[in-house]
Amino acid sequence: DVYNQVYKPEISGRLEFYKAAGVYKEDAPAFNVFSEKGVKLFLLKLEKCGEYRYNLSKWNVESVEVYSGEIFADKFDITVYVPLGSELFAYGNAVSAEYIAEAATNNVYVKEFDSKIATEREYSSYYFENMSIVPELSVIFNGEELNKIDNLAESREDSHVKRIYLYPDAEFYTAEFTAPSTADVSVNGISVSEAYITTSADISDTNEFETENKVTYNTYFIEGLIFEPIISVKFNGRELTAEDKNYVISDDYKTKITVNVPNGAEVNINGTSVSDSYEKESPDVYGVISQLSGYIEDRDNTTTYRITGFYSEPEVEAKLNGTPLVLINKSTSDSGETVYDFVIKSDSVTNEEAAAFAEEFLRDYVNFVACGYVGIDENHKVVMDYTLARSPAYNLMKKSYDSVKWNSKFGDVKYDSISITDFVDYYENCVGCTISFDVTLSAGRGKIRNYVDSISIIMIKNSGEWKIADITFGAN
Repeated sequence: DVYNQVYKPEISGRLEFYKAAGVYKEDAPAFNVFSEKGVKLFLLKLEKCGEYRYNLSKWNVESVEVYSGEIFADKFDITVYVPLGSELFAYGNAVSAEYIAEAATNNVYVKEFDSKIATEREYSSYYFENMSIVPELSVIFNGEELNKIDNLAESREDSHVKRIYLYPDAEFYTAEFTAPSTADVSVNGISVSEAYITTSADISDTNEFETENKVTYNTYFIEGLIFEPIISVKFNGRELTAEDKNYVISDDYKTKITVNVPNGAEVNINGTSVSDSYEKESPDVYGVISQLSGYIEDRDNTTTYRITGFYSEPEVEAKLNGTPLVLINKSTSDSGETVYDFVIKSDSVTNEEAAAFAEEFLRDYVNFVACGYVGIDENHKVVMDYTLARSPAYNLMKKSYDSVKWNSKFGDVKYDSISITDFVDYYENCVGCTISFDVTLSAGRGKIRNYVDSISIIMIKNSGEWKIADITFGAN
């Protein structure tokens, strides 16, 4: 039974006796009894029951107090898997068949990383409840004892010890690898805890703009896996590739940034000036107007810098002739780069020709809306002529026809104010601005409508002529 196989061997070896401090008396001795493994078993109290010759005392056992908190501590269950047809022994005694949970099964479970997997061969499983120690077990298969080192794996999880003895020609696998401490690490789809970390080391891994950056790499070691492990290490959601069992963060996995500025601007990242070595040979289109890249013929007055190797978001600033530039856009490109667009932005008009063109467009557009269905074809053509063919503005204004064709005509148009602000010089041939206006439309019978609104436009000058490439209407 369980006692004979498990607990009796614990007290059947050599016992050691020590005086019990605070309890021992000369006329009433008391001893703590330990097993040869150092487990505190009993408090043994003696009582005097007579005399022998030569003044020797005769003693009987008064009481034995079992230290149940020591010998019976940490109750747990044990599941043991053995190759089908094996014999299981505990302390040399054959284990009764009553402890067999499954006579033949393909589903075994030892480590959490082999989560209930099916083996090609069948195993028998034994189950023991409420155990305090793991007994000395041995397995005989085809007349030979299975080697503990080569064939045995064990784990203890949630008060349950799980052990498996593999077939003689089977083998265990080991997962040993290095990964960043901030990465998500899993083996066979199960997250790996810190318990499997054997060593950690800080490695300096910087670019010149993150001078104090260090990365901690952990070494993981997991043995006794039944199947070959599938290791996954993800950094910022992306799978890292191992080089000689080392999962290292290469520049491809770090943050890349692109900074677009006017020519001559000084760019600083984390307080460090960006040198010309990071300058692209051909400048990008500003990210905020990337949808218009096919319409901008000349962008020689801008510079694009590209810097890689950031672990965290940098602080980016830009100045032109000592004056801070305005960051009008910070976005993520299709390739995953963070794009910063710095421009000269002014509330005053910096391009009189473009400003005049913008105001003309506003007046003709308001006329188009105010006239409604009266002369709609001619008025719509006038508005369309302001836009660049096949551009976003062209497509939007083309749809405006259906929005206006059912409207009645207003008689009078009165502008209370027109102002052009937020002037941005993207390129010499590409500018943006916001047209704010306050206009009153009136008709007979006291019908009046007042519009206070704004329109943001981006204008491109190709072949000496300004056209609107993009347009955003205000709330009204």
